[in-house]
Amino acid sequence: MSESVTEPPLGARGSVLIVQPDLSGHRATYVRHLVEAASPANDFTLATTHTALASSESESQLASRDLPLAVVEVDDFSLDAITALARRLHVEHIVAPDGDGYATALARRRAWTGPRLTLLIMRPDAQPRSNALARSAAGWAKRRIFSTVNRLPNVRAVRLVAPYGPAADGALDPVELSTTTRSRQQWRTHFDLDGTTRWAVVVGVVTPRKCPDEVLDALAEAGAEWGLLLAGPCDPTVLASTKSRAIAVKIHDRYLTDEELDGALVASDVVVAAHLNEGPSGIVAKAMALGAPTVVAGAKSLKEAARCAPALVAWAPLDSVAIATAIRDSAVLTREPVASVRDATAAAFAEKLLEWPT
Repeated sequence: MSESVTEPPLGARGSVLIVQPDLSGHRATYVRHLVEAASPANDFTLATTHTALASSESESQLASRDLPLAVVEVDDFSLDAITALARRLHVEHIVAPDGDGYATALARRRAWTGPRLTLLIMRPDAQPRSNALARSAAGWAKRRIFSTVNRLPNVRAVRLVAPYGPAADGALDPVELSTTTRSRQQWRTHFDLDGTTRWAVVVGVVTPRKCPDEVLDALAEAGAEWGLLLAGPCDPTVLASTKSRAIAVKIHDRYLTDEELDGALVASDVVVAAHLNEGPSGIVAKAMALGAPTVVAGAKSLKEAARCAPALVAWAPLDSVAIATAIRDSAVLTREPVASVRDATAAAFAEKLLEWPT
C-alpha cells in the first residue's frame, strides 16, 4: 500500500476512488477485496483518515500487504468534498463500501453531479424500533431511499446480502476462510481451552451490542460444564460483567488476525451470535462455512441462517433461558460445512461493486 502522500496518476485508466473514513471491523477487509479481486486495468485510491490508517485493521488488511493502492488522507467526507476530490484526481468511479449515510444524503438532495458512484448498503433492513409501527415506518423509509438513489443518474446502490439467506439481488457478503476444522486441536491449544469444559465463543469486537450479559446468563443456566471464550477487542463494560459470573471465561482482548478469528470459531464447541441489529452476519457465515455449530439469537435476519442449515445452526429468542436451551442442544448439531455459503467469494463481491451496467 502506498504512503498517504502518494496520489495516482491523473486520469489513470479504470481509476477508482474508494471512500472509507472508518476502517474498523470488516470495512478494511472490504477495501482489500476490492483491490485484490479487481482487474489490473483498475487503479485504486483510498480516501480515509489518519486515525483509520493507524488502526489494527488497516495494518493487518492493507498496510502489511503489497497492494496497488494509493492513499489520500482527508477529513471531510461530505458529498461535495468527495465530488471535489474525485474531480481533482480525475477518477472514473467512486465506491463507498459503507454507503448508507451517503444514500440518505443523496435521497434528500435528489441530485448527483460527480462521476459514477456505487454505494454498498450495509444495513439494508430497518433496525429494531420501540414498536411495530415505528419499525414499519423505518422499513418504508429505507426502501424509499434505496429506490430514490437508484433513479439518480450515475448512481448505483447495492444491497449487502447474506450468503445464507434467500436469493436476492445485491452483493453477497464475502466469506474468506483462513483455517479448517482439521486444525481444531491446534486452535484449542492456542486459546487455552481445556478438554473438561464445553466452550461457547463470542468473536469479533465484543460490545454490549452483542448482548454479552444475556450470553453469560445463558451459559450459567446451561450448566457448570459450560464456559465462555471472548475472542476479540472487548468493551470495558463487557470485561466488568465477566468478573461477577460464576462461570469459566477465557478472554483474548485484542485484535485477532484472520487466522485467529477463524481458529476461534473451529476451536469452540458452539459459536454464539446474539444481537438485535438486522443485516448479514459475517461471523455466522464464516461459522457455517467452517462447519462450526452455531446458536443465533435476537435479530430476525439471523433466523435465515437456521433455515438455511438447521442441522448446524439453531435460533433462539433473545432470552437467556431460550439461549441456554439452544446451547445445551447444540451437542446434536453437526460439524458439516455449508458448501453454498462458500460460493460468496471476494471476487464476486468486488465484481458486483466495480461493474457498471451498460
